[in-house]
Amino acid sequence: MKKLFLSFFTLLMCLTVIFALSACNDENENKDDHVHTPADPVRENEVASTCVSQGSYDEVIYCSECGEFMYSEQKYTVPHSDLTWIEGTPPTCEDEGVIGHYHCPVCEKNFAYVDTINGGLLYEGYFKEIDSVKIEATGHNDIIDGYNGACTVCGDPITESEGIVYSLSTDGSYAEVIDYTGAAKRIKIADTYEGVPVTAIATAAFRNKEISTVIIPDSATTIADSAFYGSSVTSIVIPDSVTTIGFQAFRHCYSLESVIIGNGVEEISAYAFNYCSALSNLIIGNSVKIISREAFSECNLSSVAIPNSVISIGEDAFAKRSLVFGESNCPIRYENGVGYVDKWVVSVGEQVGVRLRDDTVGIAAGLAGILGPQQPSKLRTIIIPCSVKYISNKAFAYCPHLTIYCEAESQPISWDSNWNSSQPVVWGYKETN
Repeated sequence: MKKLFLSFFTLLMCLTVIFALSACNDENENKDDHVHTPADPVRENEVASTCVSQGSYDEVIYCSECGEFMYSEQKYTVPHSDLTWIEGTPPTCEDEGVIGHYHCPVCEKNFAYVDTINGGLLYEGYFKEIDSVKIEATGHNDIIDGYNGACTVCGDPITESEGIVYSLSTDGSYAEVIDYTGAAKRIKIADTYEGVPVTAIATAAFRNKEISTVIIPDSATTIADSAFYGSSVTSIVIPDSVTTIGFQAFRHCYSLESVIIGNGVEEISAYAFNYCSALSNLIIGNSVKIISREAFSECNLSSVAIPNSVISIGEDAFAKRSLVFGESNCPIRYENGVGYVDKWVVSVGEQVGVRLRDDTVGIAAGLAGILGPQQPSKLRTIIIPCSVKYISNKAFAYCPHLTIYCEAESQPISWDSNWNSSQPVVWGYKETN
């Protein structure tokens, strides 16, 4: 009996072991019998970055079902990883704006995010430190209406300005502006001072001043020599009351973009707007008779309308020679080697013989260029049509070999008495084919 019990017990133990091994194998088979699904990555072994050094961490992926490790990758964090985004604000006419940027609360520096592009492919960017997050105020976009002005953006009007220095005449009958000591950039000149009219802007009154817009009253009659020389004025409306624009009155006003010359001015003096390199909009009043030497040279004018009142244009009045400020517009249009501004001839360059256009109204001084006796002009013949009403003083200076052919029967009285510097003239010329 005992022997039978031991045999039965031995058989039971074997069956137990076989069952256990079978269960173990089933468990292992079930564990390996699924496709691992990656869970969200987790960071391990993290080393924080600082403001001056990068950090690192292991990005580890585990199976979302069984938790088994799948793979890991070491990654790095750039310095200033705790940057805070600061929203930008646009500038206004008077107040600065702020560009959108990242700010580090540790070192108090500011950064912009810059994308890295290589071979047309966009890679992960980086943070670039920026010196300033400020955007300059746009400044007022002033429009002058009559003898007032206001900003078209914010509506702020231009009011009579503190800091304008006036001076009474000896007899006390009028006043003039002699200086400006204020801080405002938008200036309105009073029409009276001490009960008398303000009639003049004196010599160098606003020379090199940081101003942008100037309202000139209709009491003013004179803008004297160098009155605005080198100032930062951007636009100017000269009222009909003004009769004189002085020598280099606005010369080197590099920011001047727009000029309206009223209907009272008779002469625009030499170099009045010379080197106003931003000047692109110009209206010349219909009373201007003389546009003097280099009055608008080195400007950015693409075209100019010469009023019918003009009887004389000085040499190089609209010339564009300098490249100091880069390429810019020039109002001179060339046809067959002859340079025209509107219906006035201003240049014949290196031509030997020319025939002027039939609608030509006038010929400017120094037509062939004031080269001097050491470098005389090559011009030998010129045909002047009957349409020419005006020829300026010394129009053909330094043209020693020139013969002039005029379709007119005799010299019109409107031509300057010293127009041809004694060159031979053939009157009543009729061109034959």
